[in-house]
Amino acid sequence: MSISSVNNSYRAQKAAAGSPGSEYAQAMQKKFSYMNNSTVMDGVPTSVTVSKSFLEKCAKDSDKAAYLEENLAAIPGCVSSAKANCLGTITNISYQIDSNGEITAIMSGTNDPDGKIARENAEKKVREQQTAKRRQNNHKANSLKARGKSIQDTTEALIRKSRWIEGKKIFAKADSIEISEAGRLAAEQEKVRQAAVEDDEEEASEKQGGSVAVNEHKRARQIAAAKCQDDVRQVIALLKKDMADCKAGLEKGLCDEAEIAKVQALLNSAQARMSQVPREAEDELGISEFDLAGLM
Repeated sequence: MSISSVNNSYRAQKAAAGSPGSEYAQAMQKKFSYMNNSTVMDGVPTSVTVSKSFLEKCAKDSDKAAYLEENLAAIPGCVSSAKANCLGTITNISYQIDSNGEITAIMSGTNDPDGKIARENAEKKVREQQTAKRRQNNHKANSLKARGKSIQDTTEALIRKSRWIEGKKIFAKADSIEISEAGRLAAEQEKVRQAAVEDDEEEASEKQGGSVAVNEHKRARQIAAAKCQDDVRQVIALLKKDMADCKAGLEKGLCDEAEIAKVQALLNSAQARMSQVPREAEDELGISEFDLAGLM
């Protein structure tokens, strides 16, 4: 169906009930299924949004309608071009056409698509936390306290205590303690959970330099790492909080519409991911990719 036929069809039925551009919008929706919708183009999650008021203008103006159809038709090719020519891996693209026909494109991506770098960093962080905790416990287990009226008296008291404790074999040797593999994995998972809670509080919708901004790359990695619908629901809950924070920031002048558009594009990507993963994830030993994504 050409633009002229769509426009003429609308004009012929303009007396019908409903908003002025509703029938025109329906016709365009049939022609471009991705309009005001989310989909996957050439492997890239993509969302396209067209302002309702601009659709009404197009229904009355054949030049604007031709402009809209030309740009909607170009979107699949543009997504493929972006995928082929951009550095790194694109995680999602969104196109937004406002009430004046102005087009905004937003793209997010990563140079670590398989999560190898982030996973190594997260594992290193867990190891460092375990080492610090082990040293702290070892220090506490082997600490002695004494009081005296002088440095010499206090030191001699420490010496007497150390001889008595060593004779009783009370000093702990933390480095020689062995735990089972199951116990080690459980400890790792608990540390990841605690770190994820701290990171979510600090990084989800972070305030930096007096502005509010969503941690776009982290959320994109979490969406990509989701292995089941429950994982996706967790990301969606975090994104809804991000959206609330950004909207509050917009009212206070701490962010702009572009930041809200980023969160919406991520929400669209998460909704698309929901249909791509199973209801339940398979059991994994150790730290899962989804948990690691939450630490990055």
